[in-house]
Amino acid sequence: MTRSAALSRSARTGCKLALLIAGCATDPVHGATYTVQDLGTLGGTYSYATGINASGQTVGSAGTTSDFTERAFRTTGTGPITGPSLGTLGGSYSTAYGINASGQAVGSAAISFDMAEHAFRTAANGPINAPGTDLFTLGGTYSRAYGINASGQTVGESTSFGDAVTHAFRTAANGPINAPGTDLFTLGGSYSAAKGINVSGQTVGESTLAGDLFTHAFRTTATGSIAGTDLGTLGGNYSAAKGINASGQTVGESTLAGELFTHAFRTTATGSIAGTDLGTLGGTYSTARGINTSGQTIGESSLAGDLINHAFFVDVTGPMADLNALIYAGSGWELTSAFGINDVGQIVGNGLIGGQAHAFRLSKVTVATWVGGGMGSSLSGPANWNPNGAPLNNGTAALVFGGNTRLNPTADNTAWNVASIAFDNTAGAFTIGGPQVVTVGSGGIVNNDGDLQTITAPLTLSETQTFDAAAGALSVGSVALGGRALTLTGAANLTVGSVSGAGSVTKTGAGALTLTGAQAFDTLTASTGVTNVNGSFTSGTVTVNANAAVNFNASQTLAALNIGDGVEVTFGDGLPFAPEPGKSGAALVPEPGSIGLLLIGALGLLARRRFSLKETK
Repeated sequence: MTRSAALSRSARTGCKLALLIAGCATDPVHGATYTVQDLGTLGGTYSYATGINASGQTVGSAGTTSDFTERAFRTTGTGPITGPSLGTLGGSYSTAYGINASGQAVGSAAISFDMAEHAFRTAANGPINAPGTDLFTLGGTYSRAYGINASGQTVGESTSFGDAVTHAFRTAANGPINAPGTDLFTLGGSYSAAKGINVSGQTVGESTLAGDLFTHAFRTTATGSIAGTDLGTLGGNYSAAKGINASGQTVGESTLAGELFTHAFRTTATGSIAGTDLGTLGGTYSTARGINTSGQTIGESSLAGDLINHAFFVDVTGPMADLNALIYAGSGWELTSAFGINDVGQIVGNGLIGGQAHAFRLSKVTVATWVGGGMGSSLSGPANWNPNGAPLNNGTAALVFGGNTRLNPTADNTAWNVASIAFDNTAGAFTIGGPQVVTVGSGGIVNNDGDLQTITAPLTLSETQTFDAAAGALSVGSVALGGRALTLTGAANLTVGSVSGAGSVTKTGAGALTLTGAQAFDTLTASTGVTNVNGSFTSGTVTVNANAAVNFNASQTLAALNIGDGVEVTFGDGLPFAPEPGKSGAALVPEPGSIGLLLIGALGLLARRRFSLKETK
């Protein structure tokens, strides 16, 4: 019952579309409107987010260890996916599709022996496998819940006796499916499904017409059935509604005349689908999956050529925007679909990170610019920032440092959690110090000024990101990777004291990288430029690609050293090691009389200063 994690990748578009979003703060250095949070998994390789509530709690499903099965999850308002899962109704799998403000989650789960799948509705922040969560069916063996409102009314689809037909249902507040009056019937055919419900009980979804040849979207009244609620189409024979807001605005997808194109739509509060085409991101397909109270809409669309889908955002007015153009470019993400948006603008959906399909949560960036107007240099000093007041310490603040006032900001009072740190092109030579840990999100760190910028406060990564010495040198003291991937790049030089923890470091760009202290992380990949390893690197794997060089200037204990054709590695006093063409897979063997120490894995002492090659078999 797991879904494929194979999603396609493409290059990210530019960030200018961020300026089109009304009311959104945009990081003036990075050009990002959102910071992205990887929600992780339940121990497997994939996850999917399908709903979000007002506080940011997110629901969906994720692979368990070894992707043995798929289970529903519900996060806290700010946290990632954590175990245990929400459980099941006695079977092996479950999926959550919706969540209300109190934390009640709805979805579907297998019953004992996986003999059937039933809709569930949990208590507030409760599990699936608790008494009263099984909503049963309209008489058949199958049901699934897609949406829930504040009062606990739940909508979805269920088969009737004999499983011959599937009908949409809307329960009473916290009631079961098999109660009188829950069957919403159809637009004349044998099939209907309810996909969304608003606070008043208005329900939207899709239903076949008489004869079951065509499917149309519907929007009911707060208490009425589907009959007579056909919303029409964008000119074709098909439409489906997938979300509704408090006023009745409805979103979904519909074919155009000729049935060759399927486009997203957003209706007025009481209007039909006709004339509400939201367009695409260049391809022939788009679908809208969620809408908030103000009318902001999210979904997914194919790009030109229809080979790749990207998540999109459409503001109350304005064109469709690729969400990949609105996040930090160094985040490592490709956002492929968006499923939910709340009233503060947080968006959840799915994308690719590190080659895996993971759920994400986007939060709007808040920009704080250092002006140094306080009595001291504390990052917590309200008068040191514009707008006046200390930045939000919740992972959404983009810190921008410029000018020459108070060049020694200090993280002295509390640990910090920020989206990004940037030095603009007016910045003097800053040194950000202090004993408190600064956790940096997907925006990473960039120096756009020619002066050296120094961060001695200890850093921790909360997301995959980039440190960029774009215009001037950048020096940081210690970095805890936290299982993330860090790219170190730029035209200028970078210096890093120590890097620790599970995770990887990749060196790109023309500037030199110097690692000065003890290193204890998983993998270092030198892709371009020069990397100087001046401290010990314990049990890590080093890979040196073409167009790169690595200088080991201290004794090392490595798990492995992988070198490409034509690269240069030096050790000890600088004597080079350059493999012959075609021998990039060769093993290193010692030459007598050399100086220094290199240990590689279980092979022990291999080399002293000078390397030669021995072909491997």
